Amino acid sequence: MDSHIVIAVVGALVYMGLSTSMPCMLNEQKQPFLKEVKTVFVTNRQTIVISSLIVAVTIYLALKITPSIVDSLDRLSDDDNGGNINNLARLSRSGEMPPELMQIFNVR
Repeated sequence: MDSHIVIAVVGALVYMGLSTSMPCMLNEQKQPFLKEVKTVFVTNRQTIVISSLIVAVTIYLALKITPSIVDSLDRLSDDDNGGNINNLARLSRSGEMPPELMQIFNVR
């Protein structure tokens, strides 16, 4: 299994655990902690699951896109010219720039 998927799933589980337990820790009721956690999860189950999926997808995409962005930015800064805007245009014309960066910098 891809390590990015494992990291994304762990991040989603941590998010799910924190979003369920933190309201219980901040609440000063006399109920047992686990009973409160169950109540919070049952009450907000749909929201917690959907937001955890969004967190997992965001983590996965960030881990997948980051190496190409870092590599492209390193190539931009390693040029003799000091990495000016002309280097962006040169990289986009040569096909070396990932499409994600072309969208960010609006290079055509």
